[in-house]
Amino acid sequence: MRDSDVRAFMLRMAGEQMTWQVPEYETLARTAAIFAQTPPLRPMECLLPGWDTGLFGCTLREYVGTAQLIWASAVTSAGRFDPAMFETPDGALIARHVGRDTVAALLDAHFATSIEQFRAENREAVARAGRDDHLRRFAYNPLRGRPLLTGLGPGYLCPVPHLAWAKAAPWGVYFTGLRHYGKRFARDLGHLFEQYIG
Repeated sequence: MRDSDVRAFMLRMAGEQMTWQVPEYETLARTAAIFAQTPPLRPMECLLPGWDTGLFGCTLREYVGTAQLIWASAVTSAGRFDPAMFETPDGALIARHVGRDTVAALLDAHFATSIEQFRAENREAVARAGRDDHLRRFAYNPLRGRPLLTGLGPGYLCPVPHLAWAKAAPWGVYFTGLRHYGKRFARDLGHLFEQYIG
């Protein structure tokens, strides 16, 4: 067996065995711990008061709450999230924590994409992956950036529910912040993370 074959085999095994072995609640709590509860020791460039509203269009709490809501709905509703759930008695309870208008705005801005856009991004990812069909499944999945699909029935389809909460995990916030603020966000987060881990 060649070294490249062993490497490809180990990559496949790691992707299959370790991808989702991350605790959801602890990971989302870590988002609050890093971004909201860790005091910076250096001056921040972009993680200043209101950074979350500038990035998400809402507070960090509302963003994380929306991700949890999507994830919980998708897990319990066969991969679906339907905003009509706000019309139910449970929806009234949820609205006390994150409002329907906020959720609707976040769905369009950060979580959902059309099936056509997904297919176009997926074609690009396949082209970038190259010729090795065995490694294609480890290439970028457009659902990582937008885990909900529109145009496939009522509400939204969430084919991989774990990708919904991952948008609000520290690494999900990192990639969203990096796209919006650039390297300044990465530097600020690096300083916060150093302080967080002590």
